[in-house]
Amino acid sequence: MIQGNELTQIETVLVAGDLAKLSADQRLTYYQRLCESLGLNPLTQPFQYLQLSGKLVLYATKSCTEQLRQLHGVSITGITSAQVGDVYIVTATAMDKNGRTDCATGAVAIAGLKSDALANALMKSETKAKRRVTLSLCGLGMLDESEVETIPGAVRAPVALPITNGHAVAPVPTPDPLLAAAPDPQPADEITDLQGLCNWAIDLWPDVFTSDDAVKAALRSNGTKTWSKSTDVAALKRMLEHVAKLRSL
Repeated sequence: MIQGNELTQIETVLVAGDLAKLSADQRLTYYQRLCESLGLNPLTQPFQYLQLSGKLVLYATKSCTEQLRQLHGVSITGITSAQVGDVYIVTATAMDKNGRTDCATGAVAIAGLKSDALANALMKSETKAKRRVTLSLCGLGMLDESEVETIPGAVRAPVALPITNGHAVAPVPTPDPLLAAAPDPQPADEITDLQGLCNWAIDLWPDVFTSDDAVKAALRSNGTKTWSKSTDVAALKRMLEHVAKLRSL
């Protein structure tokens, strides 16, 4: 029988959306119930964890949107694109098997991008639009993994769900020593945190830095162990540029 304090914790998740208030067992139950309610296979990791605005929440992975698209018969019926300043925007229109329609946009910054980096950014914008319209059409109001990397302060937990007694066990993110405290306000075109630096490096050299972890590994191998408000971002950019050139030879 669920006790009073457990009801309070569950209420916190349902109302405020903070999974950190639950125990490991409660998070596992919540994860499994969510998958069951949507008809998703938890062993394919349709959701992962994210620290956002002081809360532990779930975001949808590629596996989630692909399963939802199949379950609900979602078809992309139209794609349009436009460029507004330095932002490339794709709008995707979709219809489910019941004839319901919806549309959503995906946007990426393309300032300074060329060649493969520009091509990858354009494809990323289309991917964002398709996944966002799928989630919207299926009534799932949560972030998609293609959106997470562009949200300031969002910290992903790229940990595979361990299997215990045939069930996927939801992990709790572990702190990364490179993660920074909230930076002081800076102009929008300046990099103010680690995530911004990772995005910058991945956009310019996607073949070298294939993920946030690849950028962090390069930083650590060159002596950067922590991130603070006094971090010399310009020096780190020069170092990453040097690493990218060496690895591209």
